[in-house]
Amino acid sequence: MTSDPTITLFGEKRLKNVNSLLVWSDKLSQFDPDHQEAVRFLHGLEADFDQLRQATAYEQTSPCFPLKCQIITHTIQDAIDILRRQTLFSSDEVGQVLKMIAHHIGRLSLSKQQGVDLYAEHMDRMTRKIDASWKSRKLRAPQPQAENERRQEKLQEIWDRLHFALPDCACLQCSRES
Repeated sequence: MTSDPTITLFGEKRLKNVNSLLVWSDKLSQFDPDHQEAVRFLHGLEADFDQLRQATAYEQTSPCFPLKCQIITHTIQDAIDILRRQTLFSSDEVGQVLKMIAHHIGRLSLSKQQGVDLYAEHMDRMTRKIDASWKSRKLRAPQPQAENERRQEKLQEIWDRLHFALPDCACLQCSRES
């Protein structure tokens, strides 16, 4: 990281959000998780992430940064709704959604230069591997539309919504994806 206090604070908050999401992803994968507690956590995360989003006023932010933050916020809200209704996805699958959010928060960066935000670059490499895995699932021959298969397709849609490149954006992530 750099010695710029804004970037340092951003990195610390980003890491806190990522770690919290990964912990809750694991909790939701366990037997009989507390959905109400998970909803409270996600509401708090939404507020914390909104503070992290305030970094969009930072002059070095890439053009894609505000849109990526907005999509992450909407995905957090979707996870809250899914947990409240307890339909569509199992707790374990909501945990997968939280991991997706964690990876995409982790790859957010205020820096446009390679070698400055090593954590974001690490998370970007991880998301590229995960994206390759999702793409390979798409290429497999479609099987009969079982309920599980439909849920996997919905998870794929969430991943695709989070993992995108903004045309004409020169940030490291978008330039790699295009």
